[in-house]
Amino acid sequence: MRRRNWCLKANDRLLMFYSDTLSTLLSAMSMTTALIGIAMSLTQAHHKTLFGILAAFFAAIVATELGDAVGPSVSRLGLLVLLEAVWIIGATASLPLWWLYIWRLTDDGRNWPRRAWLHAVLPALSVLLFASVFVLPQSDQRFLFTDADGTLSPRGFVFGVTYEIFGLLVVTVQWLFYLILSSLR
Repeated sequence: MRRRNWCLKANDRLLMFYSDTLSTLLSAMSMTTALIGIAMSLTQAHHKTLFGILAAFFAAIVATELGDAVGPSVSRLGLLVLLEAVWIIGATASLPLWWLYIWRLTDDGRNWPRRAWLHAVLPALSVLLFASVFVLPQSDQRFLFTDADGTLSPRGFVFGVTYEIFGLLVVTVQWLFYLILSSLR
């Protein structure tokens, strides 16, 4: 019976290794495809604004995949925090850029949508959110962004709760909003 439990644990470890490796590989492939999309978009001679928006969208996709593709090989705390910041900024910027690309693609005139600056509010909030992480003590940063044990200070707890609400709830609602908005366009 002990041998069987050991085999199950070994199989679980092997499965985790393969799933982590597959996740890293798929992220690297997505990032490479997005980088090719950036290169192709920036070399277009006509409709520079349209393809500039598309290149920015691909750059946001690269930002969301960077942490998964590079993160497993990073061990420095500052780089882990930076990769997390890049992810949340890319996640909040990708669908507004996608909607602006669709809007520009289907628009007859040369005008920007009214109140286009409102689409930059959540990415700007994500930049402010991650600017606040650097005022936290390193012990809080290590606890929040690695598997380290420890306790959080009150500021670290507030940041952790805010980050989880922002990352899970706000970004999910934003994605649903922009998917509906894009399908109505």
